[in-house]
Amino acid sequence: MRLAIHRLTAALITLTATAVLPPPATAHTSRAAELAPVMLVLDASGSMAQTSADGRSKMAAARRAVHTVVDGLPAAARVGLAVYGTGTGNTAADKPAGCRDVKILHEVGTPGAELVATADRVEPRGYTPIGRALRAAADALPTEGPRSIVLVSDGEDTCAPPDPCEVAEELAGEGADLRVHTIGFEVDAAARKQLSCVARQTGGSYTDAAEAGDLAPALNRVTGIALRNYEPTGTPVTGGEGPGDAAPLRPGDHLDEIAPGQARHYAIDVPAGNTAWFTATGVFPPAAPARETLTLARYAPDGTRCAWSDTGHSATGDPVVPLARTWRVSADPGEGGPCDRPGRFTLVVERDPGPGEPAWLELKVGLEPPVTADPGPARDPEVAFAEPAGEGEPAKVTGGGSFTTAGTLDGSGRYSDTLYPGEYVFYRVRLGWGQGLAYRVRLPAGDAPGARLLTKTSAYGPARALIAQSGILWYDGEAGRLPTDRDALAIRPVRYLNRELTAARGQALPGWYYIAIKYGSRPDLPETAPPVEIALDVSVTGRTEPGPSYATTAPES
Repeated sequence: MRLAIHRLTAALITLTATAVLPPPATAHTSRAAELAPVMLVLDASGSMAQTSADGRSKMAAARRAVHTVVDGLPAAARVGLAVYGTGTGNTAADKPAGCRDVKILHEVGTPGAELVATADRVEPRGYTPIGRALRAAADALPTEGPRSIVLVSDGEDTCAPPDPCEVAEELAGEGADLRVHTIGFEVDAAARKQLSCVARQTGGSYTDAAEAGDLAPALNRVTGIALRNYEPTGTPVTGGEGPGDAAPLRPGDHLDEIAPGQARHYAIDVPAGNTAWFTATGVFPPAAPARETLTLARYAPDGTRCAWSDTGHSATGDPVVPLARTWRVSADPGEGGPCDRPGRFTLVVERDPGPGEPAWLELKVGLEPPVTADPGPARDPEVAFAEPAGEGEPAKVTGGGSFTTAGTLDGSGRYSDTLYPGEYVFYRVRLGWGQGLAYRVRLPAGDAPGARLLTKTSAYGPARALIAQSGILWYDGEAGRLPTDRDALAIRPVRYLNRELTAARGQALPGWYYIAIKYGSRPDLPETAPPVEIALDVSVTGRTEPGPSYATTAPES
């Protein structure tokens, strides 16, 4: 055997590889933010012809709401349109046909102008087959990936069976990537209960539109949330129930599920002299309890518990809880204690007991070989924020609903995006060796959201380790900025030696660095809270420099 020396490039350790060494930058492929396809389902039953308090029909309010939604859709949005109740009357004789009367008027991806033109022609007449409409809308959506149904109804199902709540439960059982969001338009208690059940079964949201003027902002907000969904990724794996059946993980991305009160066990083989990187990210549905807790523990090959456990909380209703752990083992198997020696380590991820549903668990594994010589410059202090050049309009960007679909920012600049209440949105910036990052988020003066919305931002490294976070801004329509106590959130230039400082350990690798922005906590959202157009000012400092030299074992030639 001989040692081969490799120079780490800017993308060497992104912790997404399928071998010990991730591919070089030239082989890297990135994903742009992708919006989830959405099927709008409109109630066109006979009751929608009734007059609202504004003197116009409920259907007129629904048409106006569709116009509002389409006018604000991002260019990449894929939306379709379905209706029920247009093909029959609502007499007893009409019921057999009326309860089958569901039409997919437009597939997802139809241009917005066609959606509004069709909505303007919808005339309400018949029955309310919500259960059948849910099934038809689900069948019209893609079969894989995050996708959503947004249903507007002014009453409960008049055709069961199938019962809408049971259909929603069936849809949830067929795939956790489908969510149904419901809007009750001038509904009574019975309809509200049924529509809430439909949303709850799929991890969606229920919203009340008590009068005609409430429907357009409600539909606009809910559609925005539906478009930007979290997309869990990874090779499927099932963690063991105990140390003896821990699931072995190779470097790369893996995907598991974890239920309340459950512990998942995984095994990683760490060669001599290597540094291991492991991250477990809990992905909780919107309807999850306000507080979820994950704990990560590490055990040495001989079963010794190593150091302390890492605990992550979603104390403010965060849908994502990443836990990152890194450790280095000795190059000499005889040196150090049990936790310092090479071999098979066991990682245990545990979720606290509670009333929640199973959640996705994304797992990232990376193995970093030892350096062979000078590890590079010493760690530097955090970078200072520099105002991006230019006075023009900020560049529009669409953030993603997950780390893997984060919106890409092209380095320093001014960016803007529209966030909807309850969203947790991700962006990413690529940093090479020697580069640092500072950023701030600005919220404009605007319409009062009806309550003080919890708003914050966090920065994560390539291994999803939390690097920095702002305090909380309670946004009430007055202009504000994150962070509130300094010019910007900043990180150090990326240096190998950052790992020697606990607070900077997550900044020791080049790759994608993530910015997450939270606008409103789902459990406390007012029903009329408006979207907000945030400004994101980004400052990337430093020039890319050569990284340290790494050693890997290569076969004899």
